[in-house]
This record gives sequence, structure tokens and C-alpha cells, in this order.
Amino acid sequence: VSLMKHPDNNPKTAIDHLREHIDMLETKLRHMENDFEVTRQENESTTESYYETLANLQNLVAERTADLEQKSSELQMMIDSTPSLFMYIDGKGRYVRVNKAFENLLGLDVDEIAGKTVRQLQPDQNPEFLTRNRRVIDSGKPLLQSEELFHVGERKLRLLIDRKPFFD
Repeated sequence: VSLMKHPDNNPKTAIDHLREHIDMLETKLRHMENDFEVTRQENESTTESYYETLANLQNLVAERTADLEQKSSELQMMIDSTPSLFMYIDGKGRYVRVNKAFENLLGLDVDEIAGKTVRQLQPDQNPEFLTRNRRVIDSGKPLLQSEELFHVGERKLRLLIDRKPFFD
């Protein structure tokens, strides 16, 4: 091991200089250790806060989902209680919601109806029925008390139909 020589070539001064340098490095190391500890604690606190926020959001989503499911169920009960045919068709011509009277008319369960288009379920449907649906969707204006033929298999029913657009 060679000793660093201090400008005045005194070995004792060089050793003192090395001790001062070591002390300075040890001080810097303690500061770095302290900084690391503070950073670690901040990280733990932030992580804990993140998981608390996540848990709160998950609970809120679960509560709101349950509330929406309850409201949807209540709405479906009201729709099912009417003897009139009810169908909600989206802008792409797919059935979104129907009532029991409509299910019974088609002889299908709601799971067999939802998401299907009028053409898929009723390929022989009166073309004017589809044209009027599209006109209401495109214009954004209701078409009320429209008397028309509605085809269900071999049967042709004369219905009085109200069409009203709904936009999200």
C-alpha cells in the first residue's frame, strides 16, 4: 500500500488527509443511507395509500354495480308487467331489451333474443318495419301510432307501433 503524498511530502499529513477523506465518505454514506430510508418509507406509504385507494374504488364499483343491477331488475319487472309488446332496438338494429309479452309472441327466451338483429330472428319481417326503425334512428324523431304489419313466422299481425329514439 502506498501512501498518498501530500504536497508538503509529510506522510502524517497524508494519513490525516486520508482520514478526513474517509470521514467525509462515511458521512456521505450515512446521508445516502438516511435518504434511502426516507425514500423507502415514502414508497411504503405511497404503496399503502395506493392499495387503500384501490380497495375503496373496488368497493365503490361493487356497490354501484349492485345498485345498477337492482335498478335494471326493477325496470325489467315494470316492462314485463305491461301486456303491450315492448322491444328496445339499438342503432345497429339489435334487440337490447324486450318484455315477456314480446318473448311469448316470438316463442323465444330473452337470452335467445338479446344481441340479435330483427333480420336474424325474423328473416321474413316486413321490410317497411325495418325502414321505419332506421328512419327514427337516423332522424332522431319519434314515429308514433304507426299501424303496420309485423311478421312472426307465418303469422302477420297488424300492430300499432310507437317508435322513439333514445341516445346515450
